[in-house]
Amino acid sequence: MMTREARRVSDARGRVQAPVPVLIVDDDQAYVDLLRSAFEGAEAPRIEVTHVTRLHDILPALERTGALVALLDVNLPDGNGLEWLRVHGARAGAAFIVLTGVSGYAAGPGAVPGAQDFFVKSEVDPAQLARVLQYAADRERARQELVRSRQYFQSLIELARDLITVVDARGTILYQSPGIRRVLGVSAEEIVG
Repeated sequence: MMTREARRVSDARGRVQAPVPVLIVDDDQAYVDLLRSAFEGAEAPRIEVTHVTRLHDILPALERTGALVALLDVNLPDGNGLEWLRVHGARAGAAFIVLTGVSGYAAGPGAVPGAQDFFVKSEVDPAQLARVLQYAADRERARQELVRSRQYFQSLIELARDLITVVDARGTILYQSPGIRRVLGVSAEEIVG
């Protein structure tokens, strides 16, 4: 079995490019096979596909595979993909691209909260979809890194023994670190504003 490192491919400039882990959530096996075939023939990026057919399998599959992007069909045996995305998308930790087999579906990019893009299956070129997946994975990696950095710096601020205060141009306190209780005996909530 090849390791993830051994499966890396080089891009046009000779840089090593990590494979893009993608979860496909679709009950149309013929369409999934078409995508797999197109992704295998794509120059770059290399797409690593995991496939599930039901909504309740999405979160476990994302956790198991570390997929950064999910292709989500609208109509699935156990429910509507758009409704699932509205309810669970924020905690999924992946970028979602919604697919539908219904031509003329009345939704586009931005119309589906939590979706980075929206395509009608018959109108999207699978080879171009590989590039869309790469861009979505890059954005998701950047988003996850930003969240990690923010959490790290937030924990540093909250655990600091020094007082950290953020004020606006008028001198209004926008943020006060929790250390104020130890130093001045008042809560941060009492000071902010």
